Amino acid sequence: MPSVRVSIEGQGRDARLRRHTRALMQLAQRLWKSGDGLQAALGAITEAAAQVLAVDRVNIWQCEPDGGLRCVHAYELAAHAHNTPGFDELLPASDNGTPYGAPTTQLIRTADVASSPSQQATAMARYLAGHRIESLIDSPVRVGNEIYGTIRLEHVGAQREWRRDEIAFAGHLRDFVALALEIERRRRAEARLAYLELHDPVTGLANRSLFHAAIKDLLRRQRKRPRLASLLFVSVDRFYSVNESVGESGGDAALAELGERINAATPDEAVIARVESDCFAVLLPRLAQEWQAVDQAERILETLAQPLRIGDKEFTVSASIGIAFNHGDASDTADILLRDADLASKQAALLGRHRCEVFDPEHHRGLLDRLRIEHGLREAMRSNALVVVYQAEIDLADGRVVAAEALLRWRDNQGVLRSAYEFIDVAETSGMIVSIGRWVLQQACSDAMEWPVGANGHACGLSVNLSARQFEQPGLVAMVTEVLRETGFPPQRLCLEITETTLMSRAQSALDTLHALKALGVSLAVDDFGTGYSSLAYLKRFPVDTLKIAKSLIDSMPGDPHAFAIVAAVLGLAHAMELGVVVEGVERSGQADELRAMGCERVQGWLYAKGEPNADFIARLSAQH
Repeated sequence: MPSVRVSIEGQGRDARLRRHTRALMQLAQRLWKSGDGLQAALGAITEAAAQVLAVDRVNIWQCEPDGGLRCVHAYELAAHAHNTPGFDELLPASDNGTPYGAPTTQLIRTADVASSPSQQATAMARYLAGHRIESLIDSPVRVGNEIYGTIRLEHVGAQREWRRDEIAFAGHLRDFVALALEIERRRRAEARLAYLELHDPVTGLANRSLFHAAIKDLLRRQRKRPRLASLLFVSVDRFYSVNESVGESGGDAALAELGERINAATPDEAVIARVESDCFAVLLPRLAQEWQAVDQAERILETLAQPLRIGDKEFTVSASIGIAFNHGDASDTADILLRDADLASKQAALLGRHRCEVFDPEHHRGLLDRLRIEHGLREAMRSNALVVVYQAEIDLADGRVVAAEALLRWRDNQGVLRSAYEFIDVAETSGMIVSIGRWVLQQACSDAMEWPVGANGHACGLSVNLSARQFEQPGLVAMVTEVLRETGFPPQRLCLEITETTLMSRAQSALDTLHALKALGVSLAVDDFGTGYSSLAYLKRFPVDTLKIAKSLIDSMPGDPHAFAIVAAVLGLAHAMELGVVVEGVERSGQADELRAMGCERVQGWLYAKGEPNADFIARLSAQH
């Protein structure tokens, strides 16, 4: 059967040319003025081609390195759809490398499938048959001196006779594809140039110019909404030795690695830059407290100190970090913040390197000490350098040990036991006290299981402190229950001490927690009684068993009638409420005599015993029995 040729009926030649010209002008305006990306531009070209020429499918193909063709954009007129699933088909090269349908020149080709029987075995023929394509215009696209690919207009269902003005229109379309590709290439080149102007080519981080702009933007926002921000100036110590050892390229590799480490050690919101040859800077735009900046600097020091391998050589790198703060001060500028942080880093280098210094050292000295304690305490937890000692509670009537308080100590690098007063506040505010407190309770209960029992069957009691942070934890009662079960320690021998300040600051909510602890069978004591504001109305409602009178109330005894009167009044109050009393901090025999005279039953202090290891406390109990 002879093939059927159809012609698209419509307007005359002049009207078609006007339509073509109008479509091309609209495309030109869109390509030049629009900020759309490449796919949007190709979409506009293919859609215009399909609508103006009433073509079923318009595809743009790109040449593959092996000689094949890959579809990079497709439009179907009937569905008004771009890039439907599976559009990105591949027409591979033949076995001998001859491309199937890939253009080798810029000549526009038209083809009727039925008139090309030699192509029936090719991948191109299978593609045409699969999409029922009978006629096409193939318009190769050249970009620069190379053939990029082709724009292919495909007619479905019946062969079509292509007019000269339609073929010419296809030639203009390929020029627009080349234009879109050139605009995209230029846009990418401009973006790359802008990136290179604002970023360090060695590390990929922001350079000093971009970092300076980030600081200015932060300060501008600070004036509208002041909040704490910080700048860290990280100066790599003696980096010249790395360059001398591995050369400039090796030094660049080392800087790139150090930049990656700093980036990994800082939060996502931080801005990191290489501001000098061997110096980095970190902008922390939002901080809750100043110590967080110091903590961040310590993290950077730690990650930079890890061994650095360049080729077959390994280096140990340290840094000196300066810290400058901005609290929303309008007088600060980007130059001032950078200068202050730089000066602080030089101070850190003068003081020994591998450390951080705050620009205003007098104001922030306590902050630095606090961070050092915190890091040392974390290391102590990891290395089992925390120790529990026991201080005896004495019955004043006969001098016998009736209980002991568990006291936390930290054995430092010199082997010296540091008192909890030196670090407990840091443990509390950092949150470490929760895990430390559980460990102390478990250790103390385990140790107390070894204490000898007297001939009369009396077992020594154990007192353990609960911090304010522990007392707020919703899982406190469950934790105490679990420790008692794990250690087998009898709850009636355990006394939990909570400070007066902690109880009174949360008086109403504390009641539920105290009753839940009391239900376990343990006894409860109010520690440091007399140092805070007490509400006697709440005190009578608290299910406590003992008041522990603070050392500060008896320091001026004996001989101070006012101190004597206060302690006697507290003793009288406790006795009236049927509460036990322990007086802490007894260090002189005169104090003990006065306390005995006013009816005090139990004391605790250096006059009788300091905190001692469990083995020594066991020996004390054994000698007493």
